[in-house]
Amino acid sequence: MNIDIGGNNCFAIDGTHSSGKTSTVDAVVTVLRWIGVDAIKVKDAARDCPLPLNKDSTFEAQSWIITNQIEKELQARDYCVGYWGEKCCVVDRSIYGNIPYIKWLQKNVFRFTGYDYYQFLKKRILQYAKENPYDTIFYLNSLPLKKDVTRSEDEEYQKYVAEEINQILHENLTFAQYAHVGEKTLLDRTGRIVQHIISRLDYNNSKKIAVFFDVDGT
Repeated sequence: MNIDIGGNNCFAIDGTHSSGKTSTVDAVVTVLRWIGVDAIKVKDAARDCPLPLNKDSTFEAQSWIITNQIEKELQARDYCVGYWGEKCCVVDRSIYGNIPYIKWLQKNVFRFTGYDYYQFLKKRILQYAKENPYDTIFYLNSLPLKKDVTRSEDEEYQKYVAEEINQILHENLTFAQYAHVGEKTLLDRTGRIVQHIISRLDYNNSKKIAVFFDVDGT
């Protein structure tokens, strides 16, 4: 992991499926808006994908997800340009979060086609992330699997994705861009992430934040 320090208005919350990403993003955006930051959410593109997901996914499905996520992220980033400290976007799963799913498919499905779709799509993802870096990506630990119409309920698959995402983030992010959120409750996760984001945005409203989280904010 590198140690360069950057800064922009885009943050992402990452982790395997059933790690609480969506609930955490919703809570973080809600609190940021409550304290005065114009925060917008970038929805996980996979949830809108009309094509098969998880182990039944296809190259077309993964391409659709990546294309739609990039489009949504760029729209959100454009909205925030020039408003440092006033606006930010919070992404439900970073673009890196797609890589483990594609890697699994290449090993178990795509390889039979004789073409390395994994390297093709990974190159596209890394190029986008290089040109459009995140200020910080918050990595969440896995939670017990719950029934979800979008995500797989295979525990081994969940574990594989979790390990792969964590490794990918360490390989591609700077030291300042990566934040491991070990807290398990939604309140604790939200508090940790909001505090970090406002410190990066240099937003000064500690008293209002203290009221929300019931801590001493002098």
